[in-house]
Amino acid sequence: KFIIFSLIFFCLSLLSKGQAVTLFLVLIIIDYLMNSSFTKKKIIIEKIPFLILSLLFGIIAIKAQTYEG
Repeated sequence: KFIIFSLIFFCLSLLSKGQAVTLFLVLIIIDYLMNSSFTKKKIIIEKIPFLILSLLFGIIAIKAQTYEG
């Protein structure tokens, strides 16, 4: 339930500002600093939708900037 809400708010933040693309990296850094193990599948699986959305909006932003000149 919390992951769905966070994905919705993440998508809204991506639509409002391009800097939200870095949230995926921030989540990885937070997990690293909290000493959580990356061998747990749940930790990796819950980050995959954030990665996909970050890549999608990052590519869209790059395309829009190159098209605009």
